[in-house]
Amino acid sequence: MLPKKLNDKQTINGWAFFDWANSSYALVISVAIFPNYFIRMTDDFINVMGMQISNSSLYAFAISFAYLLIALMLPVLSGVADYSGRKLFFLKIFTTLGSISCAGLFFFKGMPQVGIALTFF
Repeated sequence: MLPKKLNDKQTINGWAFFDWANSSYALVISVAIFPNYFIRMTDDFINVMGMQISNSSLYAFAISFAYLLIALMLPVLSGVADYSGRKLFFLKIFTTLGSISCAGLFFFKGMPQVGIALTFF
């Protein structure tokens, strides 16, 4: 294994650009655009497994479920990435998954695709 170069400018710039892109996604998609778009494109109440749930509550439940899933998976995945030494591989996989998911939001046109929207979001 090659020794790591401390304060490598290319590595620092790479992580800075990744953080910039990730922060802009969180701001633009997660906070500013998608919540309003979801509320406007769906009915006031949505039938989920026989229960009527308001569209804003469904959005909040979806966000909560996603963060719970992240909190449960993150320790395992980060341990695997650290132990195997494949951090860059995991970064590429999850960056690609995030890009595909963001592009998948294009297919959300209204009520028939609520499941698609919440899955890709």
